[in-house]
Amino acid sequence: MQIRRMILVGACIATFPPLASAHPIKGVGDFYDGVLHPLMSLDFALPLVALALLAGQQRREAATASLGAFPISLVVGAAIPVALHFSLTGLPGTAQWFGPVVMTLAGVCVALSLQGSTRAIALLFSILGLILGATQGIEISPTMSAPKFVLGVGCSGLIVTAYGIGLVRWLRRPWIQIAFRVAGSWIAAAGLMVLALTGNRLPR
Repeated sequence: MQIRRMILVGACIATFPPLASAHPIKGVGDFYDGVLHPLMSLDFALPLVALALLAGQQRREAATASLGAFPISLVVGAAIPVALHFSLTGLPGTAQWFGPVVMTLAGVCVALSLQGSTRAIALLFSILGLILGATQGIEISPTMSAPKFVLGVGCSGLIVTAYGIGLVRWLRRPWIQIAFRVAGSWIAAAGLMVLALTGNRLPR
């Protein structure tokens, strides 16, 4: 019940801003801004948590592959909009769907405790990492150091994924594993809720 309330509250908060801007955090550099900003944006943090739990549910080889593929794909995904000079105005409305879509897909995979081959999991995490990374890359302002921010985003993904793998593999009691799957189902529900509300906000 407590997990349910936390996820629903987080999803509701995430629906208010169309897309959080990557404003520099006072007192920290651009690298640490890149590390902290994804964790302060719920439309990125919830998919990140779901993917971390999903990585922990995999076999050792697949979990290791996800730990390597995901941070790299985050960095590449965040760097692409910078290299192509995309901005928030360059993708009106489209970027609003990225986080909720990944949130829903990752949450469903966690709820089903979906396990795949090493290549399949590496490909899945690479694709979703590219999408999530792009949501951060298009928010980088001209006053920020793009390389430092992008590298910080990758480190954030690496840290959360590593902790997720360790947590799930350490807490192997059946009822705790069920709790992880329940959390995944509610993250998926939150993603669907955000998608529905985002669709209602778009101009017709």
